[in-house]
Amino acid sequence: MVVVAVDVGKNTVALSVTDQRRRLLGPLDFAMTRPGLAATVTKIEAVVPARARVRVGVEAAGHYHQPLLVPSSWPAGWELRELNPGHVAEQRRVQGRRRVKTDAVDLEAITELVLSGQGSR
Repeated sequence: MVVVAVDVGKNTVALSVTDQRRRLLGPLDFAMTRPGLAATVTKIEAVVPARARVRVGVEAAGHYHQPLLVPSSWPAGWELRELNPGHVAEQRRVQGRRRVKTDAVDLEAITELVLSGQGSR
């Protein structure tokens, strides 16, 4: 399985791509626009092994994350998971980073939650 971890901001998105052993891409930022997402999906597809199961974990952020939960935003067959920000904060605490809030730390927490099957569909 490959996890695409997504941390949404008002105008930008932080993203990383990880399989069960290593990081494949990122962290990287892109503009929260259709062309920004399309260019980023192209980069992701270049590093994801053929026929890999892809699960996208998006941390909820008010209404800003909602465009990224539309199935047509991602390639067909990619599974979407919405993560509660409280669960992401708790995962940071479990990782010993309770007071550290950066995009990279959040992406690691999102990845761990998605790998463990967390998030709503």
